[in-house]
Amino acid sequence: MARIVQQRRGNSNSHKIYTGMDGEITVDTTDRTVVVHDQQTAGGFPLARADLSNVSDDVLSSRICDMGTGVVDVATTDVFGTVKLAEIGDITSENCVVTSAGLGNAISNLVGVNLNNVPDEDWNALFAKFGLAPMRFKQSSEIEMFAGSAMAHIFGVRGSLFQDINRVRADAILVCKTAEGGYEAGDRCYTFGVRIDTTTNVNLAPNVMVRSDSLGDYIQLNIGPASGANTGLIGQLRDGPGVFNITLNKWRLVFRVWY
Repeated sequence: MARIVQQRRGNSNSHKIYTGMDGEITVDTTDRTVVVHDQQTAGGFPLARADLSNVSDDVLSSRICDMGTGVVDVATTDVFGTVKLAEIGDITSENCVVTSAGLGNAISNLVGVNLNNVPDEDWNALFAKFGLAPMRFKQSSEIEMFAGSAMAHIFGVRGSLFQDINRVRADAILVCKTAEGGYEAGDRCYTFGVRIDTTTNVNLAPNVMVRSDSLGDYIQLNIGPASGANTGLIGQLRDGPGVFNITLNKWRLVFRVWY
C-alpha cells in the first residue's frame, strides 16, 4: 500500500506563534498555503497563492510601490497593449494604493483579448504600420475628342502620383455634351469601344494604359485605327441593347485613376 506523507499543519493563529526548524515546511489550513520556516521567525514565511487571495492589500501596495512612481507596465493584456498600474490603483509617491482585486483583474486579462479596451491611438498605429495604404482617386477634366489612335492625360511629373505603378487602376468614360444614342447632355457612357469591321461587327474595347516615364505620370487611351470607312468609336445605347456611332464633337473624354 502506498504511503501518504502529511506535513505538520495548523490554522493561521497557531502559525503566528510557532517557530519552526530551519527548512521546515508546514501547512496553513486557514489560508491553504505552505509556510517555510528558518528557526528564527515566529510564523515563518507563508507562500503567496496563485490567486493572491492570501496576500493583503497593504503588502501588495508596499511591494509594487517600491518599484517607483509613475506608470509601470505590469502585464500584456492582449496583442495591442499593456495593463497599466494606473488602471488598478494610484501609484504616485504620495498615494500608492493597489488592491488584490484590481491586480487580480489585470492578471485575468492575460487570458483573452478584449478589443474594447484598445485605445484609438493604438488602432491607428497598428493600421499605419501593417494596414494597406488608403486608395486615392483622381479624374481629369473633360477632354475634347479627336480622330486619332491615342489620347492621354498627364496628372503630374514622373513619380508624383504613381509611386507604385502596380497598384494603379484606371479607366476612361465619355460625357455627353449633345444628345446622342439615347443620352442627354451631362449623361455618362461607361461602355464604348472601337468598331474595326462593320461587316462582321467585331468590336475592340479601348485599351487604357497607365504610364510613368519622362513625360510624367499619365493615362493613355488607345482607341484603335486612326481612320477608315469601316472604323470608328461606338457606344452602348443608353436604353436597351445595341450600339450607336459616336460623334466626337458631341462627347468629352474623362480619365479616372485609383492609386
